[in-house]
Amino acid sequence: MAKLSVSRYKSTADACDTYLSMVDSAAEDAQRISAGRAAMYSDKLTEARNPDNTTPLLDDEAKARGITRQEQIESVLSADESWRQRMRKIEVARAGAKAKIRAASNAREMHQIARAFADSL
Repeated sequence: MAKLSVSRYKSTADACDTYLSMVDSAAEDAQRISAGRAAMYSDKLTEARNPDNTTPLLDDEAKARGITRQEQIESVLSADESWRQRMRKIEVARAGAKAKIRAASNAREMHQIARAFADSL
């Protein structure tokens, strides 16, 4: 009996483009925060990096959390470094997944690579 083959993609290049896009989208989703949160984090980081200036946001947060101003500054700086490390890991993994997709021989392999990347986030 003949084997029926149905292809979702016009070509391997078309599949590659689709899965590369999926990897980019998954990375962007994992890195995304709202504009409001981004602005607030930026304000906190600016204050934490310039503790000799007034730091009303950090002072208020420290008071609300029942910690010292210095502890709040250290918390913000630590959180920023953790976030940056996570973003670097996502970027490195994204680049690796895209390289593997480009080297894959068929759409099935590409799909598995893109899915594994998204699941790893």
